Amino acid sequence: MNFLIKIPLIKILVIISVFFQASMVYAISIPQTGQTTCYDETGAVISCANTGQDGDIQAGVVWPVNRFTDNGDGTLTDALTGLVWMQNANLAQTAGASTDGRLIWQEALDFVKDLNNGVYPPHHAGYTDWRLPNLIELESLINHEEIDFSAWLNTQGFTGFISFIYWSSTTRVQPGQETDALAIATGSGIQTAQDKATMEMNLIMVRGISNGPSVLHRTGQQTCYDATGTVISCAGTGQDGELQTGAAWPVPRFTDMGEGTIKDELTGLLWLKDIECLGPQNWMNTFTLTQDFNTNPGSYSCSEYTADYDDWRVPNRRELASLHDFSQYNPSLPADHLFVPISWGYDVWSSTTLPGSPHLAYTARLLSPTIYIASKTGNNRAWLVRDADPDCEPVVNVMQVWSEDSSGIFNVDFMITDNLTTNSAVTIAGCNADTYKLVIKYHVFDGNGVKFLIGKEIFLSVGTGTYSSNFTAAFPAGFAMGQSKIQVKGKLYFDGTILTTDKHHGWIDVE
Repeated sequence: MNFLIKIPLIKILVIISVFFQASMVYAISIPQTGQTTCYDETGAVISCANTGQDGDIQAGVVWPVNRFTDNGDGTLTDALTGLVWMQNANLAQTAGASTDGRLIWQEALDFVKDLNNGVYPPHHAGYTDWRLPNLIELESLINHEEIDFSAWLNTQGFTGFISFIYWSSTTRVQPGQETDALAIATGSGIQTAQDKATMEMNLIMVRGISNGPSVLHRTGQQTCYDATGTVISCAGTGQDGELQTGAAWPVPRFTDMGEGTIKDELTGLLWLKDIECLGPQNWMNTFTLTQDFNTNPGSYSCSEYTADYDDWRVPNRRELASLHDFSQYNPSLPADHLFVPISWGYDVWSSTTLPGSPHLAYTARLLSPTIYIASKTGNNRAWLVRDADPDCEPVVNVMQVWSEDSSGIFNVDFMITDNLTTNSAVTIAGCNADTYKLVIKYHVFDGNGVKFLIGKEIFLSVGTGTYSSNFTAAFPAGFAMGQSKIQVKGKLYFDGTILTTDKHHGWIDVE
């Protein structure tokens, strides 16, 4: 792929895309819950070492150190999910739509629509695409280490977050319950359902697309309902069923691995096919049972299970919730799931404790798409998960490679006495590994076609993410003037073996 640029006095910008075939690139990466503390069944704090609890494993995408960026216009960008949030979490009160910031569900949807239509011009921050977040987007704000995560959010750049209940745009789809919309209690992080017509709740607005490093997925809801639970046209409602924001689900979503396990192609998680084989346990016994299953899988009668993995874990709250389909009931799993239960009338433990009441743990309901809390001394099912083994090659995308002369001006006309300043941003996606080695080499060919290496940069122990490369080099001795080209080559190694390589170039004039 050659780029011939002959326009003087402009930046030489070579957009090079290095794509390599992959048998599977997962659509999303589930973020960590934020929990780093571990507790026993009484709620006492204990050491996390080897407990298998959420605070020990901390599975998921690591949060950026500075998660929220103040954009200076009344909005905050979440560096974890890429979503842009209204900074004021009590805008309905500020704008005068409510004396206390609380509205019934349809009023909340109408307020967002009015905001976009200019009814509250000082308050829209210059954007007209605000929406009421769906349940997954709203839940992504929760820090499960905090007793009151609304107070924590007010230390992260938000203003006006109240320890109360905030609406989502997602309806509770359960026979006779479509009169309820799902919501989050910001004082605890508990999922709840509230009557659309009578209950007044707070709201916060969001906009943009979730583009990672943790990409949020769709809820699965495709139908819209009014306050009476009647199905209505989605057009212009602003409901979850209309907007369907988030990453689309792969089709098929699930793969039977033929060893008693099912892989979720959306998340890259591997689940036991037999949901019930480990039986009901109290919360603490679930972790002991998991350790024993990793050591002695033959002692358990799990349907079709022939694998010998030794790294199964109890899923955290977000891993469990990733299986919920908010358009389904009995079970609350996607319609094309391949799991084997006896019945759906039971609940499944997560490894995540409720910080405000640490004798309770989050539990997933499989009958309806609900995450609730239960006493750790009660009995629920243990349904285990692990990260699927990589079955793909990484994808490398090299972007924004350019050169400038020694004056700092981007220019395609260079003097032989100039320096070349090169910049690039290289993104690795697909299979994650902390042992990749990324090598970026820069060459320049002179007017006679002679190739010179002008520099390279090596990144050791990298995984999925973006890496910036910047350096300045003089033209090599003996370089012949004339029409020349600058070339960029990217190589990705794993255990000394080259996984991917490609090269691209753009033309420059050297005088």
